[in-house]
Amino acid sequence: MSDMIHSLNSEITIHEGRAVTTSIAVASFFNKQLKHVLAKIQSLKCSSGFTSANFSAQVQHVGICNGASRESKYYEITKNGFVFLVMGFTGKKTAAFKETYIAEFDRMEAELHRSESREIIQGDGHSLLIHFDRKTNQIS
Repeated sequence: MSDMIHSLNSEITIHEGRAVTTSIAVASFFNKQLKHVLAKIQSLKCSSGFTSANFSAQVQHVGICNGASRESKYYEITKNGFVFLVMGFTGKKTAAFKETYIAEFDRMEAELHRSESREIIQGDGHSLLIHFDRKTNQIS
């Protein structure tokens, strides 16, 4: 994978047993204003079940002048939520991310086609395992 994907790894944490990132990290990584990322999340056309499983609203306290603070909304986002959200973004950095994501799928599919023994492909811990049935030409 490209350095771009690896640079995002530091923004992915484990929370309650799940790998998540935040809308704050997404805004920073893709050079977007947080308010625009929040608006995009709120306007996604996915099902309510998908939304609740992959986007968790949170509040953080942000310091402002004179020691005061205010509440600021953000989301914890799962991998599936992240992909759904980012695939709707545009721009050069997003296009590069999408190309890298597609190239990784292509690499893995090519490896599956080469693997006669159907053994598990050794990955880097960030890989997706797909089973390709040559008789039916279906991926499972």
